Amino acid sequence: MFIEVCLLSFGTVAGVDLYQKIKKKIKAKYDQISLPQNPPDPQKDPETNVVKEIKTDAQYNQELAFSSGLMGFNISGYLLRTPVLNLITIPGLVYLIMPLLKDAYSECIENKKVGQNTLYATIQLSLLFMRYITFLSFFSTLLSLSNKLIAKTKDSSKSKLVTILGTPPKHVWIQKDTIEIRIPVDQLNVGEQIIVQTGEVIPIDGIVIKGLGRVDQHMLTGESMPIDVNEGKKVFASTIVLSGKIWIQVEKTGQDTCVAHIEKILNQTADYKSTLETYGEFIANESALPTLLLSAITLPVLGPVSATAILSSSFGYTMRIAAPLSILNFLQIASDKGILIKDGRALEELITVDTVFFDKTGTLTIQELTVWDIHTCNGYTDDHVLIVAASAEYKQSHPIALALTEAAERKGLQRLSFDESTYSLGHGLKVKIQNQDILVGSDQLLISEQISIPQEMQEVQNRCYHDGHSMVYVSIEGKVAGGIEIHASIRPETQKVIQELKNRGLDIYIVSGDHEHPTRYMANQLGLSDQSYFFGVLPQDKAELIHSFQEKGKKVCFIGDGINDGIALKRANVSCSLSGATSIATDTAQIIFMNKDLTQLVELFDLSKKFQKNMDTNLLTTLYPGVLTIGGVFLFHFGVITTELIFYLSLMSGVINAQLPLLKKDKEKNS
Repeated sequence: MFIEVCLLSFGTVAGVDLYQKIKKKIKAKYDQISLPQNPPDPQKDPETNVVKEIKTDAQYNQELAFSSGLMGFNISGYLLRTPVLNLITIPGLVYLIMPLLKDAYSECIENKKVGQNTLYATIQLSLLFMRYITFLSFFSTLLSLSNKLIAKTKDSSKSKLVTILGTPPKHVWIQKDTIEIRIPVDQLNVGEQIIVQTGEVIPIDGIVIKGLGRVDQHMLTGESMPIDVNEGKKVFASTIVLSGKIWIQVEKTGQDTCVAHIEKILNQTADYKSTLETYGEFIANESALPTLLLSAITLPVLGPVSATAILSSSFGYTMRIAAPLSILNFLQIASDKGILIKDGRALEELITVDTVFFDKTGTLTIQELTVWDIHTCNGYTDDHVLIVAASAEYKQSHPIALALTEAAERKGLQRLSFDESTYSLGHGLKVKIQNQDILVGSDQLLISEQISIPQEMQEVQNRCYHDGHSMVYVSIEGKVAGGIEIHASIRPETQKVIQELKNRGLDIYIVSGDHEHPTRYMANQLGLSDQSYFFGVLPQDKAELIHSFQEKGKKVCFIGDGINDGIALKRANVSCSLSGATSIATDTAQIIFMNKDLTQLVELFDLSKKFQKNMDTNLLTTLYPGVLTIGGVFLFHFGVITTELIFYLSLMSGVINAQLPLLKKDKEKNS
């Protein structure tokens, strides 16, 4: 007995080593899976592309009722000592395992491999041929029940995930002549006008054309404070009018709205992760053949009972069920926190990140920049310089363009129309206004166009850069008309966030297309060294910079929000963007912070760590019971009943572990 215990202890220690090796191998295999542009159809088999049948709740109920009836017959036959009752259940049990046999046949014959379906079919047939009829019917019932509960849990988690932004109204009020009439939302067309009053949910994306109101956008943007809207302001579907009455011109309806796009992303993320080859599937497939061979070796040595018991080790099955549940639940927790995760693998990748890059303007700074001062030369006035710059930038959405247009509106300056424009990425704009060639941008733009910058303007620029501010030049017909001084404020939470990330041992860098002085000024304000920032970096160079760090073995998380961040976001191991950023940034980023708050980055790292621990526990619940089963068969002569009990206890532990984070969150929410 002492020797057997020692052997089992040795097996446990070996199991720890096996666990670490398998975990590394799984991660390497998992990382090789490339992400498709569009998530695959969850109803199609990823290998054969054949449409699979997805059971409905009614089908699960029928299967459970049928297997429960068979179990009742078998238990009655056992208690009444009437073997005929057991015999008449055999066709029913064969019927229950037929789908699994078909999958096993397809796997072996058509796909020419031995995987989990083959193993599970062999287990069921072995139990049947070994005449464990009562036992087989009992566990068929438990399996049907577990499948129903797991499917229900996955549906519930996914339903909560994709409906987290609420349900839009089905009807809306529109005005026909002088009468307000109520029509279904799906009959609305772009360009029509709707009326939304106090307490009503806005059903579309559009622009306010009349009225005043206060709108709660918390469900969409995470902003805790409602915003005041009036003529010209944009509003979005699923937001609520807290007070007032507004007339809105419809811009987007139905599946084109912002909220529908977000729900589609969540839905695709859930589907994608449930169809991806999970950790458990890899373990189950890789261990299927060795388990079958070990069972075959055991057959002549210890007999058919032990050989059947070996089959019940079922490496990977628990992980196959628990992993998708964990992913769905953590995606829901992230959504509740206002973190939209478009690619679930980013959660896993975050645990390996050791370097964080922040784009400067609009990410570390408050997006609403301010025109602080206007410096003119060559006889031009402040108003003329400002209106030319604002007119040129009118159709742009970056922070500097918004600052210029808002400054011109405050002064009541009439916008000038331009004939054509060219955007020089990272430098500025070239436009033609009233048959005059206009340049609006950095000094690099002027230098590239061979335009001389007056000495006094260079002195103003140097002072601005020294103080950490920016300068936007305006050139008219080849001459500098002036420079507009732009001030930006660091986000109030930035310093605390960066300090928290530094405390976790992460390397922090700032990257900016701006000049050295304002970039260094910000780095110093945030407590970063002179080696922790990069200035004058063009969009394509941002991506190359990230790549250079990756070649050194670094795992990079990039946080940006501009149109010029798209390439860098694509290159990074993990990419994040703020809600309200440019379309390219939010389309490219894997993760979006809906609250527009960088503290969500800290929450994201915390969530990733918890997710990794949860997945590690899932892996343990699928490996150690298998090791215990095999060791128990050889050392303690475990029988089929004992090994099957271990298997189902393992399955129950995995499902409970997958659900624990969500249960804890709900408990904290209700307390």
